[in-house]
Amino acid sequence: MLSTLLTTAACVAGSVFGGYEASKSMHRVRQMLRQQQRDNQNWYDRRMNQDFSQTAEAQEAMRRTREYAEELGRRAEGSRAVSGGTEESQVAAKAAAAKAVGDTQAAIAAGATQAKEAVEQQYLRNRETLRNAETELEKQKAKEIAKAATQIF
Repeated sequence: MLSTLLTTAACVAGSVFGGYEASKSMHRVRQMLRQQQRDNQNWYDRRMNQDFSQTAEAQEAMRRTREYAEELGRRAEGSRAVSGGTEESQVAAKAAAAKAVGDTQAAIAAGATQAKEAVEQQYLRNRETLRNAETELEKQKAKEIAKAATQIF
């Protein structure tokens, strides 16, 4: 009888200790998941609020386009001075330069839209993965509670 009580007490103590350790472990996992969720949200906020027109690539594209526009203007002026070109040809060159700058700005804006859509899709995938991990953690917690309850009784 005494050995049965000692065995039962040891089983209960083991279950309590195991449950406590499992609870600590799940708490650490939950904290890590929450940190990953915060990191994902911070990444999303940074990327969505980023001014894509200020990226190095966009600035370089605008610089090259402006240089091209200035070169068109110089050529038109040179042609007019040397061969007596008309003012209309100079106006046409300036219009072409302005169109090139506008087209480049439009391309940068379109690229920014695509980049933001990609950021949003990645954010949603990450968020879903983290939610699934949290759901699995809750399922595991429920299993452990049920297991501990059946071991005690």
